[in-house]
Amino acid sequence: MRAVVLAAVAALALASFAAAGPATVVLDQTLICTPEHGNLDVMASPRGDLAFSTAQMESSGYLAVGTGQVDQLNGLVVVRARAEQSRIGSSQGPQGVYARAGRCFLSKKQIPLESKGLVGPPVEWAKSYGCSVPGRVIVRVRAVLATAAPWRRANESYFGSRANVVSAELAARSERTGKALAYGTLGPAGKTKLWSAGRCT
Repeated sequence: MRAVVLAAVAALALASFAAAGPATVVLDQTLICTPEHGNLDVMASPRGDLAFSTAQMESSGYLAVGTGQVDQLNGLVVVRARAEQSRIGSSQGPQGVYARAGRCFLSKKQIPLESKGLVGPPVEWAKSYGCSVPGRVIVRVRAVLATAAPWRRANESYFGSRANVVSAELAARSERTGKALAYGTLGPAGKTKLWSAGRCT
């Protein structure tokens, strides 16, 4: 009798968990990236605003660091909340967290996810800053994914995890000086906030 009761309780608990939706998974990666000619872009775009893309996509909630124009083809590290369709229907930006193959590699170095040392208050609309950085940059991204997704090669240009992003934080620092360059957040509603260093314009 007791076994039957315990089984019923376990079944009820399992049903309650399933009703609450799929469990989220936290992805926390640190990467070392090499910008072109010391030029680094940091950017954020809230849901519904214009995504930073040559395809003129409407953002689903977006954080990125790159070198030159950042889109699904040439960003360094990109966080995209949902898949984005071009306004002209010609291309699509996949959801998830991605890093540029050949320019970024995983690292065990740690940097804090914080806005300390950066200029505030944060920008809460679509914004891109350009920074001049000697050498490589350390980029850390912590994202809450809606479903588990392995970190693997996505295509010839990128590796990463393809899943809807519930929320995320992204920080970038100079590897050479250790100084903070940017910190951005992406909230569950697709809102973004972006802080940058005073020398980034």
